Amino acid sequence: MANQNLAKNEDSGQVQTGSSVEPHWLTPAVDIYENEQEYVLLADLPGVEPDAISIQLEANELRIQGQVKTSEETSHVYARAFQVGPGVDPGKVSAEVEHGVLKLTAKKSVAHQPRQIKVKAS
Repeated sequence: MANQNLAKNEDSGQVQTGSSVEPHWLTPAVDIYENEQEYVLLADLPGVEPDAISIQLEANELRIQGQVKTSEETSHVYARAFQVGPGVDPGKVSAEVEHGVLKLTAKKSVAHQPRQIKVKAS
């Protein structure tokens, strides 16, 4: 890097090397809650189009990433990762985005859903 020209845009935090600009990485705000059947994750991804969102569930890690270009020279990447317990059914995870909010729903596996136990009189 001795001869490479580096410049940092103090406003965006992006580093420019020659003519290319590295994206500015952001951590989106996230709310997570659960009910008896599912876990729900809401992530703020303002300006990110659905086709620019990547969601991966591998082993016990859920990774969310979304990218938005703010200009020809500027882009922002939203990224978060979460540890997922054995209670999530990996085949029953869905996602949708509306008004810049990603809603990810993960159904609980049957073994981890609450079960009502009847009490018999003797």
